[in-house]
Amino acid sequence: MTTIDPRAIQAWYRRLAGVGAHPDPEAPGTAGRPAPLRVFGEPGLRSYAERSRAEAASAGDPHRFECATLERGIGALTLTSHLVTPSTLTRGGDERPEAEASIMFTISTLGVSRWATPTRQGLLVPGRMLAVPSVHPVRSEALELTEETRLRVPLRALGVFGGELFTMPSLVLPETPLTRAVGMYLTRLLFELACEPPLDAPTAAALEAATLELITAVTAQLQQHDEGAAARRRKLRTAVSRLIDREFASPTCSVDSIAHALHVSKRQLYRAFADDEGGIAGLLARRRLEAAYELLTRQPQLSVAEVAERCGYGDAGTLRSRFRRAYDLSPSQLREVHFAATLETANG
Repeated sequence: MTTIDPRAIQAWYRRLAGVGAHPDPEAPGTAGRPAPLRVFGEPGLRSYAERSRAEAASAGDPHRFECATLERGIGALTLTSHLVTPSTLTRGGDERPEAEASIMFTISTLGVSRWATPTRQGLLVPGRMLAVPSVHPVRSEALELTEETRLRVPLRALGVFGGELFTMPSLVLPETPLTRAVGMYLTRLLFELACEPPLDAPTAAALEAATLELITAVTAQLQQHDEGAAARRRKLRTAVSRLIDREFASPTCSVDSIAHALHVSKRQLYRAFADDEGGIAGLLARRRLEAAYELLTRQPQLSVAEVAERCGYGDAGTLRSRFRRAYDLSPSQLREVHFAATLETANG
């Protein structure tokens, strides 16, 4: 019979903590150690399903089911580890739009589990990581005493790379040094957070940002498993266009910030847009000009300075300079011409 006794809990802490943890999982006494939530039997199955955001949980012998859970939030992220006896979770999938969905990254440190969606399946073994969007129905089966750490991330937080997880051929992510290292970081992070009092807001925000950077880098690796260079270039161009559409209004949006957000080099960006007039910088400039043109002609109540601020220009002078170069008109002259033409059409 599989049980979760004190030695199993101790070993769980040791695997989560890794080397050099504080407090030391091997040290005598319990001061400062995390206190897991322990659940048992049929009520435990219901609790396990609820905490896993699943519709149902089952086990061969429900009366012998056991689960120990550690969970901590980091801003919009949720980090959870379960040490669980053989059992099955069934999730029906969110009906919310993709923009409100989340991605669940799961790292195994003990045991084997079988995962399946309607179109994909895979085995999760120790040291590997998988990703499942919340909009997909999924069934996960712990085949033995299993320890898994899960990070739930809002899909929107992953930016353009979140969509890659909807089309990847396997649930299990590519095995790379980066994926393994991020898995170790997440398990250690949960142990450390479980041993400490709640973080203050600035520290929590910084930790959330750092964690998102790492998990975004993991998803960015999926680009490397495309069918070829042409496909990678198409995906990169699409990713850049979406990012510019979302971020152009920020004055900090630039080639440097785009490269950083997409985890690519500026050289890769320049190559991907080499055939475009003005390259990637030209794409960003045109998007800002289009937005400014639309605001100037559709919202006459806005001042030129307000339009400049909403379109990512540092000041009204920069907007005037860009407009004269593109249209040979100042923003105010453009408005006069546009509204005069509109009035003439209406009276004609």
